Amino acid sequence: MKILCDRSRLAAGLAPIMPAIPVKETAKPAMKFVHIEAKDDKLVLQGSNMELSIEVTIDSVKIEEPGRALLPAKTFFALINEVTDPTLRIEVVGNRLTLPTSSGKFEMVTSSAEDYPDLSFVADGKGLEIACERFAQQVSATEFACAKEAARYATNGVLLSVIDDRFATVATDGRRLAFMSAKCEGAADIESGWQVLLPHKSLQATVRAITALTSGQPNATLTIFVTANMALFVLPQARVAMTVIQGVFPDYLSAIPRGCKSYIEFNKALLEANVRRTTVMTDDSNPAVRLVFEGSQARFSSEAAGLGAAETAMDVTMQGPGGTIVFNPAFILEILKVSKEDLVHFEFDDENSPGKFVLSADEELEQLYVIMPITGL
Repeated sequence: MKILCDRSRLAAGLAPIMPAIPVKETAKPAMKFVHIEAKDDKLVLQGSNMELSIEVTIDSVKIEEPGRALLPAKTFFALINEVTDPTLRIEVVGNRLTLPTSSGKFEMVTSSAEDYPDLSFVADGKGLEIACERFAQQVSATEFACAKEAARYATNGVLLSVIDDRFATVATDGRRLAFMSAKCEGAADIESGWQVLLPHKSLQATVRAITALTSGQPNATLTIFVTANMALFVLPQARVAMTVIQGVFPDYLSAIPRGCKSYIEFNKALLEANVRRTTVMTDDSNPAVRLVFEGSQARFSSEAAGLGAAETAMDVTMQGPGGTIVFNPAFILEILKVSKEDLVHFEFDDENSPGKFVLSADEELEQLYVIMPITGL
C-alpha cells in the first residue's frame, strides 16, 4: 500500500475513531489497531471495541498502490499529530509502515489486516433523519441522568424514541429522570413507537464523533437505522454502529408529574447561586438541601454534622400553596448546567412527591427533569 494524503485530513479522520479503540487489554489484540484500506482514491479508516464500531472515509487521496493494513492506533494517531508536513507519503510493505518527512523518517510495525473482524455497517429498513446539532443537543441534555452502576443494566443507557412527529431522548437512574423531545421532520416517516436503548459510553463517543465530523456544517444531518441488535448512524463520510441494550426501559411517561399543585418560576442564575452556597454545608453522608416556598420567596437550607449550617433566600414567582421539599443538590446543578434558558420552572405537590423542573416547553422543544425527593429528614 502506497498513498499520498493531507496530514490534517488524516488526523481529523482518525480522531473520531479513537474512542472506539479499547484502552485496556482485550481478548482480541487486533482491536488495539486501526484498520486502514486504500482504494478508489479513498482512505477508509475503521476502529472498534466490538460494542462500538466507527468508520471514516477520507476522499481525494492519491493511491499509488491500493491495499490495507492494521496500524497500532494510539501510536499512529500520536505520530500523525506530531509530524508537521502538510502532505504525507505513507507506505506499508509486509509488516512495516514507512513515513518519510522533511525532518526525518519514521517506521512502525504493523499487523496483518486478515486478523481484523468484518465490521457490520449495513443499513436496514427506514432510517430516521435528524439534524446533527439537534441530536447532539438532546443526548447531552439527558445522558447524565442514566445509571452508572453496572448492575442496573436497563437504565445504563439512553432511550431514543419517536413519539408522533417528535424525536425524544430519555435517561433515568431511578432517582431522577431527564427527558427532551423536539419536532423532527424525519419522524413523520417513522412508525410511532420506534425506539432503541443505547449504551451510555458508546453514545457519548458517537456524539463526539458526529460533532467533530460535522464541525462548521450547521445544516448537517444524520440518519439512524435500528435493528434488533444494532443501531447504525450514517453520515456522508462516516458510519457508526453500536450494540443496543436488550433490557426493558422503565415506563418513563407515567413517572412525569402532571398538573402539580404548586408552580414556581426561578431566575436560573440566582437559583444556581443559592444551591451552590447551601451545598457548601453538605457532605457525602448528607447530600441534602431543603427548599421552602412561601409567598414570593424560596428559602434554601442545609446542615451537616461537624461542618455547620447554611440558609439563603431569593425572590420567586409562585402559584399554589407552596411547601417544603428536599433534594440532592447535585441533581439540581446538573440540570442547570445543561439549561440554555434564563428562567427555570419548577412544579411539585408535596414533600413526598417528585418535583419537575421544566426548562423549555413549547411546540418545538420540550425539556424537563424529574427528581425524587429525599424524605425522612
